[in-house]
Amino acid sequence: MASDELRMPRRAALAGMLLVLFAGQARGGPAFSSSADVRGHPVKPGAPAKAARASEYTLRTGDTLSRVARQLGVSAATLAEANGIADPNRVRAGQVLNVPKVGEPEPAAARPLPPLPSPVVVVGGGSRHLVSEGENLARIATRYGTTVAELARANKLKNPNLIREGSELQVPGPPWLCPVQGPHQFADSWGAPRPGGRRHLGIDVFAVRGTPVVANVSGILEHAEGATAGLAYYLQGDDGYTYYGAHLDALAAARGRVERGARIGTVGSTGNARGTTPHLHFEIKPGGGAPVNPLPSLERWCRG
Repeated sequence: MASDELRMPRRAALAGMLLVLFAGQARGGPAFSSSADVRGHPVKPGAPAKAARASEYTLRTGDTLSRVARQLGVSAATLAEANGIADPNRVRAGQVLNVPKVGEPEPAAARPLPPLPSPVVVVGGGSRHLVSEGENLARIATRYGTTVAELARANKLKNPNLIREGSELQVPGPPWLCPVQGPHQFADSWGAPRPGGRRHLGIDVFAVRGTPVVANVSGILEHAEGATAGLAYYLQGDDGYTYYGAHLDALAAARGRVERGARIGTVGSTGNARGTTPHLHFEIKPGGGAPVNPLPSLERWCRG
């Protein structure tokens, strides 16, 4: 929302947004400087919040999940379960927690979910070409503005004169771009539990609201929108992969052909991410199929 735009310098703002709130536990003292219920009204130390007011709570710097839970008169496990928090020790300043009413039965302890398997895919620059009848390496090289030698090297061809119809060639091209062009942070949240029994099928790239989101490769852009995704997009890349991004604050590029580096939109928190730290939910779908963990590709192209 426009009211929560950050006005401090971008790097300082990002660091503040992504602060992991261990301070209260490390000091061994209270997590907040003053006690308040979920609407910010003072309450007596140690007194549980009233059930009528137990609806949501916005985490502040210094808060920990366990101390907030005690302040609100619920257990840390209840808060974690109600908000789909896999690691109770990792919460963010500004994160809005849904707080169950006092007196509601606590959820039964759930077994930890097993890791969600994913093939290791590291997307590189370039594109793919399916060899048609009558094509040779020289004609393909001319089409893509490369050389026969480069094509042979990229595909480990011993004899450049022998290519089979129907075979797929890797065509060298410009490097893959990080989809978030500005200071950002991300961690491996692939497979993390989500409300409703869902699993997280991507990586969240956190950045200051309004940070540009760009086409990491050239391809065909489609817009999408929904209650969960908010403003979103699909990019059918020339490299044979489909890329999906969600929770954008705004979409800038028109549907259709876009070139590598084109501005698609901006980082935000739309859809079911409303009230959370702005981020781009990012997925990679080889051949447009099931998503794979995008962490290896993000680690390669977005670090540094």
